[in-house]
Amino acid sequence: MLLLRGRITSGQKVLHVAPEQVLIPWLVSLSCEYLNVDLHNPAMRQMDITATGLPDGGKTLVWCSHVLEHVPADRKALSEMFRILAPDGLLVLQVPIGGDKTFEDSSVTSEPERLEKFLQEDHVRLYGRDLKQRIESAGFACEMLTTADLPEAEQTLYAVKSPLYREVFFCRKRAQA
Repeated sequence: MLLLRGRITSGQKVLHVAPEQVLIPWLVSLSCEYLNVDLHNPAMRQMDITATGLPDGGKTLVWCSHVLEHVPADRKALSEMFRILAPDGLLVLQVPIGGDKTFEDSSVTSEPERLEKFLQEDHVRLYGRDLKQRIESAGFACEMLTTADLPEAEQTLYAVKSPLYREVFFCRKRAQA
């Protein structure tokens, strides 16, 4: 959240995907409308992020942290989030990053293999920093922020020194001219 300081204003129509309990009060405080969703876990609504059924352009902020690495059709999920965002809407996205290039292999299906290749039993890929291009191909303007730019003391204080969890993708749906 430190990297997003000043980038998110109040009065948002928020979709919070796979809600982290610790973030709910903060996101609600920014919201004039708040909905949290998950496909399998407790949430306000059960929803598949690849086909939400939400109206076009109805959300101004989508918060999606540590979800896409679980979604086989991640490009479809990105397109869906783009569709439901209003012009100039914001997607805040975070996933584990394992380097520069995304590693995917659909033949890796067993939990032990997924743990070895993707670092968790239920992940379907290990993203690289090239995720930025995948996000942009869905139509977003994307800025990749990194906690590595924070002073060392702040990285330690906020426990953001892990090399897998440094990047936050700040994705804007460009307003049509």
